Amino acid sequence: TRSARPCASTWHGLLGPLERIASFILSRRRNIAGMESSSISATQAEIAASLGLTRETVNKRLAELEDRGALRTTRGSLAILDWSLLEDIVKGE
Repeated sequence: TRSARPCASTWHGLLGPLERIASFILSRRRNIAGMESSSISATQAEIAASLGLTRETVNKRLAELEDRGALRTTRGSLAILDWSLLEDIVKGE
């Protein structure tokens, strides 16, 4: 028999805010001409609305990701410095 697999929104419910934000960023990753893009367009308000978080929570967690060297925040976008670190965060590592 085939087991039912939870949809993506269910998985988000099992993750904490930091992991959910990292997962959101990873879902926006694009490969352009075989190379990963180094930034994504997203405001804190957009991330908060997409994930059901407050903007304040998103702000704090993005600052944490910046402190850990995963990204750099700019107005309206995120410069991604370490995609693999974001993957590790989602995995709980």
